[in-house]
Amino acid sequence: MKSTRRDDRHYMSSVRVGPKGQIVIPKEAREMFGIEPGDMLVLLADKKRGIALQTVEKLNPLLRQVFAGLPEDEEEMEIQIVSTVRIQPDAGFISMESPLGRAVLGKKVGQTVHITVDDHYGYDVEIRAVEQATDDGTAPLMPY
Repeated sequence: MKSTRRDDRHYMSSVRVGPKGQIVIPKEAREMFGIEPGDMLVLLADKKRGIALQTVEKLNPLLRQVFAGLPEDEEEMEIQIVSTVRIQPDAGFISMESPLGRAVLGKKVGQTVHITVDDHYGYDVEIRAVEQATDDGTAPLMPY
């Protein structure tokens, strides 16, 4: 397949996987996205949708925060369900309106809930303890 460029927004080309499993991103595509030698790229893969590459700088900051905040397998994480004005996922303050917050609210110790992130990804959470808390002000208000 020969590379084609329909306009300033779209580009298509075929690339060959080399003997070490590497590909070369065509010059036109690197120029189009400002990719320079040494840049870090994120590879996103989905068995149904395919493979995509994105620069770390352009990757949606919320998506980076979501993946950074997900627990690893068997990892314990203490969370506090809070209103949206106090969310701070990296500190364990999870919005009651988030998928995780909605799933665990009202659950009892010993229950396992499934959190669906999207059509292709979800994870299970086991409730190991529940404590009634009050707003002690330790979670800062989100700036708007």
